[in-house]
Amino acid sequence: MKKRSVLCFLLLLCILSNTQSILWADQDPSQWHLPEGAIARLGKSPINDFAFSPDGSHLAVLSDVGVWIYDALTGTEKALLIEHSGKAFYNIVFSPDGHNLIVFGGGQKAQLWDIGTQMLKGTLDGYSQWPSDVAFSPDGHTLAIADTNQTTQLWDVSTMTLKSTLEDSTDAPGHEGMEYFSIAYSPNGDTFAIGAEDGTIRLWDTSTATLKHTLIGNITSARNFSFSPDGNTIATWGFSETVWLWDTETGTHKYTIEHTYALRDINKSIAFSPDGRTIAILGMSGLLLFDTVTGERRYEFKHRTALKNFAFSPDGKTLATVYAPENKVSKVLLWDTSSYQHKHTLEHTDLVDSITFSSDGKTLTTASANNTVQTWNARTGAHIYTIEHTGPVVGVMYSPHKRNILTTVHSDKTVRVWNTETRTSESSFRLTEHTKDISSAAFSPDGQKLATASQDNVLLWDISAWIFKKKLMKSNYREGPSIGGFSPDGESLAVIKASSDVYLFWMSPERVNKRFKEVNALTGGNTEWFKNVAYSPDGRTIAIQMDTGIVMCDAETAKIKYTFQPIGGNNRLEGVLYSPDGNTIATTSDGKVQLWDIQSQSLMCTLSEKWVGVPSAFSPDGDTIATKTKSDWEPTVRLWDSTTGILENTLTGHSNKINSVTYSQDGNTLVTASQDGTVLLWYLTSQQQNSNKED
Repeated sequence: MKKRSVLCFLLLLCILSNTQSILWADQDPSQWHLPEGAIARLGKSPINDFAFSPDGSHLAVLSDVGVWIYDALTGTEKALLIEHSGKAFYNIVFSPDGHNLIVFGGGQKAQLWDIGTQMLKGTLDGYSQWPSDVAFSPDGHTLAIADTNQTTQLWDVSTMTLKSTLEDSTDAPGHEGMEYFSIAYSPNGDTFAIGAEDGTIRLWDTSTATLKHTLIGNITSARNFSFSPDGNTIATWGFSETVWLWDTETGTHKYTIEHTYALRDINKSIAFSPDGRTIAILGMSGLLLFDTVTGERRYEFKHRTALKNFAFSPDGKTLATVYAPENKVSKVLLWDTSSYQHKHTLEHTDLVDSITFSSDGKTLTTASANNTVQTWNARTGAHIYTIEHTGPVVGVMYSPHKRNILTTVHSDKTVRVWNTETRTSESSFRLTEHTKDISSAAFSPDGQKLATASQDNVLLWDISAWIFKKKLMKSNYREGPSIGGFSPDGESLAVIKASSDVYLFWMSPERVNKRFKEVNALTGGNTEWFKNVAYSPDGRTIAIQMDTGIVMCDAETAKIKYTFQPIGGNNRLEGVLYSPDGNTIATTSDGKVQLWDIQSQSLMCTLSEKWVGVPSAFSPDGDTIATKTKSDWEPTVRLWDSTTGILENTLTGHSNKINSVTYSQDGNTLVTASQDGTVLLWYLTSQQQNSNKED
């Protein structure tokens, strides 16, 4: 009886210990770790980095909002690790035993997570907040962090305490101030390497934390060095089309591999094969394989277009190469390393940024510029699953016909249609005619047309059938055009070209497009820049925001009606927004949002004496105005009473700059879209509107 009781107790403990992860997986991911006041998160943010757990069971994808943990076999969500605000992390590393995960970069303290408990173990803050590289020791007990303050620290993972600081670990005399450092443990754990931008690599004894050797000469980059699998050799990218191999015990130069890849090749990389017998050298024009014993060339993979990346499978029998014909869509080729025969081609729909084999070599995972992760069978080349993430949101529209349908435009040239009730993406569409990332977008009021701008052009789309209609403008300026918005009747579109010109495009081919010549003449060619454009609610007037004033123009003729200068001196305007009734206009100067009566041009109220942001949206009834901060460090939205200027609510939850703020038609829901690739839905009950007031 006692044995049975003990067994039941142990079984109960097992069940309880797994309950959290099981329930976590069953929950709706759009509800995970929502900020206070938000009811849903749509999207998963851009992919900054990804990594397999050492046992290959989990895939961790680092995004702006946190670390998404997926089942590596099925691609289903298991957890979201989130414990930060402001700028996102950009790098992720598993510990060798798979128990811990560290994220770092983006100007934040490095964070160490326990994967089993999904809890933050601690924040490593014994250094400045800009770690440039991290590395676990092969036994997983020590974590090394190289920081831009020119120190490298070794931390005990189990106790989260500082073990030692490597003195004089970066920057040779005369080269102080070089800020990027790359670090790596040798596979056997005996040696620790620090590469600095001054062209040196320092080798340290890990047992004594003492400097063994400093490799100087013919080293071009701190980022391009590689240990051999046995740890006895380190390869460095050199000048004059060479790769140098060094003995890690003696610190002496062993021999030089000469190649024909010019120094202009910006995508240089070197790596040893798993058996250590081959070293691969990547350049713009191909991939060279050399024998590490003799230094003789074994094979060259050449493509007519640039190779971007490569990876050996863990057993070394397969080599994956990435190339992008005309730098548009990548192809991943799998090669047999014994015969150098092509095995499979993995087709993609965008540029592939990185590739990784699973630890058992059975699968290959690719991350693309369109923020998708795809997993493939490495033996057959068959596609297994796709994980979709979302790029920065540059445009949002509630459907004028369906209350629960929301459409988002993303900088990665993807449009998604969301059901806000089910919180799922119902469909997506790729804006393939764009060659550059989308910087701004606008929907016509009837929801039938979409205008998108990239660095090189402005395009018009029929979104009722998702058909490309025509190119409105081509631009060769470094600062691309931006969409000012559609007129209320959807018949015209205002576009700002490179901050120096404003154009009016008509949807009807019978109408003649116009350039606002009179407004451009006001600038004198060099003193003013156009920042924003807004149509009046009746569509008769276009307000063009300049640095120190607003020009009111006739929307039919593009002629100036009058100028409106709500501020004087050298203060700069940063926003312009009409109220729904067209009687009020909101502006920002010196961080203060002010509401003006348009007819009398008199000040109605100032929202705050301190910096509050840029006016972004009026509620449908005009009683509330939403402002957004311009900063990507503390992105917030504040809601104000538009009559009294009293603060009603503060919404905080995005991890990057907020690009747009939109009210639902009934005014009960607010949508905030961010550079972090997510949309947050906020239900504005009276209780919530008074819950987050600031002093």
